[in-house]
Amino acid sequence: MAKSEKSNSESLNSNSLISKENQRQELKELRKKFSNNPIIEEYLDYLLTIKGYSDHTLTSYKRDLVWLLRYLKIRNGKANLNLIRKKRKNGTSFIDYTLIDISDVTIEDIKDIHYADLYAFISFTAKELNNSENSRKRKVTTLKGFFRYLYHTIHAIDEDPALELIAPKIGRPQPHYLTLEQAQDLLDSPSGLHSIRDRAILTIFLNTGIRVSELTNLKVTDFQKNTIHITGKGKKDRILYLNDAVLQALASYIPIRDQQIKDQMLDDQVYLFISQKGTQFSTRGIEHMIEKYVRQIGLDPHKYTVHSLRHTAATLMHYYGQIDIKTLQQVLGHESTQTTEIYTHLENHEIQIALNSNPLSQYKTTEDADVSAVFKIGN
Repeated sequence: MAKSEKSNSESLNSNSLISKENQRQELKELRKKFSNNPIIEEYLDYLLTIKGYSDHTLTSYKRDLVWLLRYLKIRNGKANLNLIRKKRKNGTSFIDYTLIDISDVTIEDIKDIHYADLYAFISFTAKELNNSENSRKRKVTTLKGFFRYLYHTIHAIDEDPALELIAPKIGRPQPHYLTLEQAQDLLDSPSGLHSIRDRAILTIFLNTGIRVSELTNLKVTDFQKNTIHITGKGKKDRILYLNDAVLQALASYIPIRDQQIKDQMLDDQVYLFISQKGTQFSTRGIEHMIEKYVRQIGLDPHKYTVHSLRHTAATLMHYYGQIDIKTLQQVLGHESTQTTEIYTHLENHEIQIALNSNPLSQYKTTEDADVSAVFKIGN
């Protein structure tokens, strides 16, 4: 092939790749446009500002409601499926439901939704989308909340079609948790450059049972002597007492954190646990770390996840300390228990006893850190 022909061929291939990339980008933007509906967006704003729902929850709710409106367009004959029928590389055809435009669905359309439509939608998600029972159960929860908002909160519809909607019954999965010996092995597992930081993270997980999102959002200002302020799900606050093992682990880590901030000139860093780059830890970063240490002690990281550490802390406190469920709910910050209601029944010292009853509270892997100096306890 002559040089000019080769050059032209490479240019054509390059242009073809650019063209395909442009098409993919245009399709992505089109899907985004078609999935935006003002009624859904207003509901999500309500959940964010009034209910304090997390971004993760809002994303799930939006996905469910978008699929509902797509299905209703199909059910009412307002979606031309022939126009969105595509072919895979192997020649089989499929319907690209994501190209159904729901941006024009109005409140008048939603007023026409009935109980039977919602059950038909749940059936559609099982047959066409291969949704699991858990996914369908979440969709029922989403629908009930959405229509309750439209009917009771803003009075936009005349009746609530989801009032009698029942979620599919599913067996409750048993949580996985570590034995006391496995938990101790996990605490002993960190080694290397970041071992003190990682051990502090494991220690606080296994002794307090906080969620991974709560840990990544911990700030230095959340600590006061031997207590820590935690903002949990739904922006609900709670105070936890730190037992000896947690105080010791943090007292060992904080001077190292202070030195890292000085070396990397991170004067504006407010988060307690920071990555090697000096940034706030991401949830995935913590999960990856836990996976590494779980695998290191010979356990399956798919079975024993970061959430398993929360179950482990709760199990150890309940089993060894015989802590009653109401106190444990306060420690864990479960949504089913309102913080104000708990404090009318429980004294703060009961929560402190619960955390101190964890048998890991005396399992300190470092003994040389000056706890009283770092946390100003006893002075």
